[in-house]
Amino acid sequence: MIDTPFKAAAVTAISLCVCSCSTVKNAMPDIRMPKMPDLTGVKNMLPGSGDSVSSDDPLIPFNATSKLAEGHTLRLRLYEGTMTAREIFTGLTMVGEKGVAKIGNIGSAKIGGHSLPEAERMLQSVCRVSGHAAQRIHVHIISVENVRLVAINGDTKAPSYLPMWDGMRFGDALRHAGGRKSGSAASAVYLTRNGTRKFFSHMGALDAWGEPQAGDIITLSGDL
Repeated sequence: MIDTPFKAAAVTAISLCVCSCSTVKNAMPDIRMPKMPDLTGVKNMLPGSGDSVSSDDPLIPFNATSKLAEGHTLRLRLYEGTMTAREIFTGLTMVGEKGVAKIGNIGSAKIGGHSLPEAERMLQSVCRVSGHAAQRIHVHIISVENVRLVAINGDTKAPSYLPMWDGMRFGDALRHAGGRKSGSAASAVYLTRNGTRKFFSHMGALDAWGEPQAGDIITLSGDL
């Protein structure tokens, strides 16, 4: 049998414990988990691109040989200089309904309805006219609608932008551009990456050096 005084003390202790727990519970703030953003409409970021696209930016079909159109989103890196590259713009721009794309605080270019090589020249012109660059301007078009691109120009039959694929080599870009101009005996090639130009005596040396990256500019020299 439990003594009555002890039993009364036990009941009192239990009551105090219950009251205490209730008090602590009432004192705890009502914490609600934050609502997660809707990412269903966001374009995937390219590895290492360090940017994101608004969820209201539409995905527009894109072909590297076609003209830029309203809604196409471009990733760009613009550099000035020949010996030392100076970055003047890095980021995204979207072609508006009138074909105009805003390039940060540099200005705007009406690139809609133009091919990528034409858009490249227009972007160079905007940088010069706006006074943001006086020396040579390197326009790296990293991607359009997340289609990774490399550019090839110079001593080639078809200066163009080519979509990248896994395992792509620099020599592949030359073959897809139709090779060098008819009758050309030249072999030298330049690679421009992040505004910096590097010389290689032939395409094999470039392939041995490394692999293409989105935004690379391959320039085939017409000199022997």
